[in-house]
Amino acid sequence: MKPRLFGINLSKMVLIVAAFGLLVFLNPYKLFSPVRSVGLYIIYPFQKLAYAGSLKIARAREFLGSIGRLKQENTRLTEENQRISAENAALADAARENDFLREQLRLLPREQFSLEAAYIISRDPYGAGNWIEISKGDDYGITTGMPVIVSESVLVGRVGEVHSHSAQIILITNSESLVNALDAETGARGVVHGEYNMGIALDLVLPSDTLNPGERVITSGTSEGVPRGLYLGKIDSVTMSSDGLFRRAKLEAPVRLNMLQTVFVITQSR
Repeated sequence: MKPRLFGINLSKMVLIVAAFGLLVFLNPYKLFSPVRSVGLYIIYPFQKLAYAGSLKIARAREFLGSIGRLKQENTRLTEENQRISAENAALADAARENDFLREQLRLLPREQFSLEAAYIISRDPYGAGNWIEISKGDDYGITTGMPVIVSESVLVGRVGEVHSHSAQIILITNSESLVNALDAETGARGVVHGEYNMGIALDLVLPSDTLNPGERVITSGTSEGVPRGLYLGKIDSVTMSSDGLFRRAKLEAPVRLNMLQTVFVITQSR
């Protein structure tokens, strides 16, 4: 019985306090102004602390929000910088390729041949110097057997297997590559072939013919589809074949085949 009576009394007290608080808050006819003033004076420090706390919370939220915005802006700037760097790199690469192509075209015998320029898109994965693949094929009039050159009429190989948009080039260092050639100074004739996929050699030269180190070797024009006068290399050393029947010369290649980026296919002689 006592707990129930206590609960009823507590409820009445809460209602009385609430009613009194409401009267103070509404302050009809300003009857409760003194009480209100005392109340405001008492709660002022707490109100001040609460306001200061709310300011700190607001500033903390703003700070955290600014960090988030800064991170987003930093990410955007980083991505923009990467994009600009990539574009600049691409432009620099394109400019370098254009300069290279202009230099190559300046040194090519365009008055003698119809040429089709092509980029190298792959090469012998074993690094043996057997072949390269170029970016053009029979859609550009390229057919098997056509000679492939770089600047200053240097022969680097011949077209092998051809597809619509690509073609394989058998390099002159390939052991299966054969091209009739001659010594430009003495007229000695022979066959240039790939040597162990690393270099080239002039072979099958008659013992009576003269070969000297430093002399230039060019195509003789007697191989099918290969015009006369394409540069093959310079004689490095001269020896006799193992059977003693022919003279042979190791040639110094004029270009590094593993560094090629662009080649030119001779599609027609003029």
